[in-house]
Amino acid sequence: MLESLQIQNFQCHARLRIDLDPAVTTIVGDSDRGKSAITRALRWVATNSPSGDAFIRDGSKGATVRLTVDGAVIARRRGKGRNEYALNDNDYKSFGSGVPDPVAASINVC
Repeated sequence: MLESLQIQNFQCHARLRIDLDPAVTTIVGDSDRGKSAITRALRWVATNSPSGDAFIRDGSKGATVRLTVDGAVIARRRGKGRNEYALNDNDYKSFGSGVPDPVAASINVC
């Protein structure tokens, strides 16, 4: 079960935490306030897409997205000289364009 999403320096979000409800979570707001950025951040941590670093917030050195799933914390980080995943205490730095297998298994994404 997805428990929470934390976003730092991803597109318009300097810092955001969303606690996800076990049944339904709805994100509402005015136009151009970052709703789509939230879904992009979730997709980035789950699928390693989009590639590159254009999503890093202007003026920031890097972006981090943390997803808590069934008690496991998955972090996706990108910045100058940094392109990595972490699953709890394990770091993954050479994973190509996909998602490291242990991370994919934790979020049940193939």
